[in-house]
Amino acid sequence: MIQLRYLSHSAFEIKCGDTCIISDAWFDGPAYYGQWHLWPLPVKNYKSLKPNAILISHGHEDHLHIQTLKHFDRSTQIYFPFQWRAGVKEYLNHLGFENIVEAVSFKTYHINDVKVTYISFSLESLLVIEYKNEVLVNINDALNSNHENAVDFILKELQKRWPKIDYLLSGWSGASYFPNQVRYPGKNDVEIAKLREQYFANNFCKFTQILQPKYSIPFASGFVLLKKENQWINHVKFPRHKVEAYYKEHFDKETKVQFIVPFPEDEIKLGQLKKVSYLHSITEEEQYQLAYQHYASEIIQANTIPSLSDKELQDLIAQLNHCMNFNKKI
Repeated sequence: MIQLRYLSHSAFEIKCGDTCIISDAWFDGPAYYGQWHLWPLPVKNYKSLKPNAILISHGHEDHLHIQTLKHFDRSTQIYFPFQWRAGVKEYLNHLGFENIVEAVSFKTYHINDVKVTYISFSLESLLVIEYKNEVLVNINDALNSNHENAVDFILKELQKRWPKIDYLLSGWSGASYFPNQVRYPGKNDVEIAKLREQYFANNFCKFTQILQPKYSIPFASGFVLLKKENQWINHVKFPRHKVEAYYKEHFDKETKVQFIVPFPEDEIKLGQLKKVSYLHSITEEEQYQLAYQHYASEIIQANTIPSLSDKELQDLIAQLNHCMNFNKKI
């Protein structure tokens, strides 16, 4: 029996008998140079987690989070998708991890009696976990906004190879500033941002309708923006608690799919949600007020423009020139 515990952002603890797997661990500290801060907060006991393996879906910092990885025993097996961009294995070796598997698409790997399959494209990938007669598909944010040809191909492959899916996990909300930070006269930032959030909700429903899992689980894009000019973006997200009603209204009113909406600390066993998080009892607006209180000092820091010395400025310019020209060669 597959048992789940929602840990934070895109991270789940997946227990299959005596085998424990963690996906996309991000628990400790911000991401993207302090722009993203975890909210809801992660599970409290993350430092005591001792998984048999860590599955990293792709190299974005909210999925491959270095400060978080440093909490784990360096003997822990790490899986990362084999992709066209080199250097990830060597970097993880540099951190002290030695047992690293670069997983090839559609090849099945065994972690004790659990089967793991990666499906990768571009710089994204999704995960399929099989245990006994159960199948879990973790899309994370691989298909949310990619080209429809790639999305349709992967959904068809999933249908063909795993016609019976028990759990479907997928990111629900947007994870970038685009198009919120693209401004021009006459553009209504809030309305377009809301439309983008609905686009992600539609995609989640599309995946559910095509794959027909027994349980469909939208997990939060769990972070909060602290700069005052960006805080409005926190408040335009499509509410997850509306997913079942939205799906029945626009996709399949007679659906047998069951929707589960967890918060960090919550557990899922036999398709039943054990509500551990107190966040179920308060509104999303109240949740963000708690977030701003929790990150009060970080908000001050985020809204303070730092001064650079001439040397620091020149060093920054040199780094930008190096990185941009290196990426141009790739």
